[in-house]
Amino acid sequence: MRKLRHLYVEVDSKIHLPQQENDVSVSALQTLSQLNTDTLRFNGWNHLRNLTNLRKLKLYGNYMGKEELARLPECLQSLWLDKGFQTFKGLVFSCYLHLHKLSLKGRLEKYPDIHEFPPNLAKLTLAYSQLGDDPMPLLERLPCLRSLMLLDDSYVGAKMVCSMGGFQRLEDLQLVGLRQMLEWEITGGMPRLERLTVHSCSRLKKIPDGLKGITTLRVLDINMPLSFNSRMDLDKVDWDKIKHVPSIITTISKSDPRLDRIPTGISIPKQEDLPWYQRDHIALMREEKPWNTGCCHHAIKN
Repeated sequence: MRKLRHLYVEVDSKIHLPQQENDVSVSALQTLSQLNTDTLRFNGWNHLRNLTNLRKLKLYGNYMGKEELARLPECLQSLWLDKGFQTFKGLVFSCYLHLHKLSLKGRLEKYPDIHEFPPNLAKLTLAYSQLGDDPMPLLERLPCLRSLMLLDDSYVGAKMVCSMGGFQRLEDLQLVGLRQMLEWEITGGMPRLERLTVHSCSRLKKIPDGLKGITTLRVLDINMPLSFNSRMDLDKVDWDKIKHVPSIITTISKSDPRLDRIPTGISIPKQEDLPWYQRDHIALMREEKPWNTGCCHHAIKN
């Protein structure tokens, strides 16, 4: 066990954590995945901090309050926390200088303040947050953020605004399952955006006008109702906003009559062929997303 680097725990399994910092039983451990926080109730959080080589940690369960999360190893580079539909309270990650990837699945009492995020955060995923305040004025100020995923009612407000000067390093933006959002406005910012994904935001009526000014965009991936998609067809009302994008993928519903005239399915690329910000997410895409509903692919030459 002294050479063990990566440990994936079965549901509700119990494991031995080192009780002293010089315990060599699992001292080389770098990845600890799917650990139920209920198994940490009795001093387990203190023992978790003794994993001084731990880089990637995935926790799920209800037992993870502010005090418990403050005992995580400061060497972490990737942290995934899943409370389901329970609420996170008092999240502070500012002391985790090496933390580059953070995923929070569960309701948020409020968004952390800008100084409470990890200072070097590059990838942020939020799901089930259930907050009505527009997250963009806060998140667009994160100086190192390169990938942002807002999933499954992480935002339940009506309007989202990306403003001038924001998201200076963002390369990948994914908006999935924001079912209450009616309007999305881009007034500037995102000078490095390469990939934009908009899926299942069922009340959103159109692509933002400001998308026309994001000339770095290479891939636009849309899975929306026909009324949304049809606005982006050649010479339609929204075509001028997206015609500069080299690769456009639109997924349509099974009831669309065009389905008989187009190829079905989207091929899933290999992990090594993906940009860094998609490699963790591709397995989730394969398992959870209905990619075989029929697709329109547009390749546009510059």
